[in-house]
Amino acid sequence: MEVNFKLIGTMKFIATVDGKSEVTREIPDGGTVEDALRAIGIDRQKTAQFQFAAVNGKKVELDYVLQPGDTVKVFPRSFGG
Repeated sequence: MEVNFKLIGTMKFIATVDGKSEVTREIPDGGTVEDALRAIGIDRQKTAQFQFAAVNGKKVELDYVLQPGDTVKVFPRSFGG
């Protein structure tokens, strides 16, 4: 299934997305947020900058099961203006 990603701040440089802030990736049906993060090269155990993810505007746990077309926003530890 296709999942959309919006990478906030430095996450676009940490993920394997060529510095893009928005990308779409294919992940297996029944995949979780953690599976999706791995699909873009973010291993939360090794990436200290990762803070949390939100799906369709709602903060979720990493075991949240994604649906086709979901948008996952990936936030770094600190961001802002």
